[in-house]
Amino acid sequence: YPAFCAICVNIRARCPPIACCGAAAGGFSSAALTLELQRRGLQTALEDLAEDGPSAFKSPTKVIEYVMVNLQHNAGGIAEAFRFAARSPGQSSFVSGMALSDKRVAWRTAKFIGGYVSGRAVGLDDFTAEVEEHYSWLVGCTAWSFAVTHPVTFEPLARSAEKDFLREYVLLVDDRPVSVQLLYDWGCWCYLVWRIDFLDGVPEESYLAAVDQQQHNCDEEREGGVRDRGGSL
Repeated sequence: YPAFCAICVNIRARCPPIACCGAAAGGFSSAALTLELQRRGLQTALEDLAEDGPSAFKSPTKVIEYVMVNLQHNAGGIAEAFRFAARSPGQSSFVSGMALSDKRVAWRTAKFIGGYVSGRAVGLDDFTAEVEEHYSWLVGCTAWSFAVTHPVTFEPLARSAEKDFLREYVLLVDDRPVSVQLLYDWGCWCYLVWRIDFLDGVPEESYLAAVDQQQHNCDEEREGGVRDRGGSL
C-alpha cells in the first residue's frame, strides 16, 4: 500500500456522515445494515469480509468499515469485531490462515512490542464485556466517518505509514476523535485491529456521564418551559 502523508480535512462538507438507520428506529436492523452497504457501494467488499473472515487481499480500511458498520447496525456486531481483533503471536496458521486459538488480544491493554502485539488474551465473553464497558460509544453510534482523507480522491489515509504492516486511522464517531490501529498478521495475511483509543482523552464512563447529565439538563429545561407556558394561560 502506498505511503501517503496524513492530511486532515473537513470531510463533512463533501461526504455526508454515516447515519445509523437502525439505531434511529429504536434498535438494530439487518435491513439498515444492507442498505448502508449498498449506499456506500461496499456490498461486495464487506460481504467478502463477512464470508471469508480475516484473509488475504483485504484492505485495512475495509476491515475498519466492516467492524464499524457491524458495531453500528448489527446486534451481533461485537462478535464480528472479535473476528477481526488481533491474535496473540503465533496464533495464526501460516498454512490455512485460520486462528489456532479462540482468544483475541484485548484492545484496551494491548501494546506493540518488538514487531508483535502483546496483551491480555480474552474470549468472546470477556471481549464483549470490555467493549460494552469501555467502547460503548461505538456500539449503535449515530454517525462515523474517516477524519483523515486524501484531498482529491477522499480515500482514507493512514495517520502514520512509517511501517507498512502498522496502520493507524482516525475516525470521527459522533464527533469524538477515535484512533483505530491495525497490525498486519502474516499468519492470516490480513490487517487486524489491535487497539482503539479515544483521542479526546476522556474516559468512556466520564464522557457518557457528561452526555447523560447534559440530556438531563435539557429535559429539565423543556419541562420547565412547559410549566411556564402552562402557568401563563
